[in-house]
Amino acid sequence: MRMDFITRKHFPREEMIRLVKIDGKFMLDNENKTGKRGFYLHRDEAEITSLFRSKKILRFLKDEEEREQLLQEILNIIHGA
Repeated sequence: MRMDFITRKHFPREEMIRLVKIDGKFMLDNENKTGKRGFYLHRDEAEITSLFRSKKILRFLKDEEEREQLLQEILNIIHGA
């Protein structure tokens, strides 16, 4: 079980998406094997979209273009693209 960054609820690892910070940039860790610090997001499109539109994410992702790109990558994973 892993804790969701947004809701602080626990979910099985298979239901989560992991983001890690590598060389100052956040990236998806699809295989959950990167040995870097990161956080988990539950695969809930509404919650993730609201997070990326809120001020809470600005502490981590200051660059708007990078935020939008990462959001699109996450949404593609959720939709199975």
